[in-house]
Amino acid sequence: MRGLLEKIWRESRALGAGACFTMLLVVTLLTLVLPPMQSGIQQFTLQLPGLKGALSGLLGVDGIERVSLSMLLSVVWVDPVVLSVVLGFVVYFCTRFPAAEVEQGTIDILLSWPVSRTQIYFCETAFGCFWGTALVGSGWLGFLLGSRWLDASAGPVVQRAWLVAINLLALYGAVAGLTFWLSARSDRRGRAGLVALSLLAASYLLHFMSSVWPPATALDGLSFFHYYQPGKVLLSGMLPVHDCLVLAGFALLSWGSAWRVLCNRDLCS
Repeated sequence: MRGLLEKIWRESRALGAGACFTMLLVVTLLTLVLPPMQSGIQQFTLQLPGLKGALSGLLGVDGIERVSLSMLLSVVWVDPVVLSVVLGFVVYFCTRFPAAEVEQGTIDILLSWPVSRTQIYFCETAFGCFWGTALVGSGWLGFLLGSRWLDASAGPVVQRAWLVAINLLALYGAVAGLTFWLSARSDRRGRAGLVALSLLAASYLLHFMSSVWPPATALDGLSFFHYYQPGKVLLSGMLPVHDCLVLAGFALLSWGSAWRVLCNRDLCS
């Protein structure tokens, strides 16, 4: 078991540490850069009224009259770069076993170790949870660091950032569960990762379209991002319990399904 843990740590530490540093840097810079642009962004949204609707949908806020400091700080958590770092990492990590092992022809060696498939899967899951917590925690730390130079009026919003971090961690778990399931059914890492990224892109597009095209609203509940609404969280100061439970429930269901597939399928290189 110790050898297995050392193997996973050795193979994931470089990417995990890099992703955490990138998350810390990007969130810190966005928190510093966006607030000074408040007046310019406000004028820009006045010229393009449709942009307010799109921004409202992405942040989970019902209607935006003016772009406040709270709104700009919420944008940090839905920035495409931030989401790409988090979701890109989870897709890459969760396709390690068994898809990458089968593709590389190392699955036979791995299964010859004195550990079961369940033990391998649980160890992979434990490291996935560790890196997810570290990644989201890095974003939260970057948000706190960047906000040190903001006006005192941003204080209440900054203090609520941990609630958004929990919501983002629930989103991470849901995507991890989906990717584990795809990996458990696939013999090619690239295929599993591509399908996962395609589903995430479709989910993001559906959520975006629901804010600018009313007919898509009825399907928005099928999107992961419908349950990730940092704007509403920062403004209300309340943990989105229902949204987090939906994401966590999906994570557990897909993770359990992946475990069942993994235990029953034929694994060979």
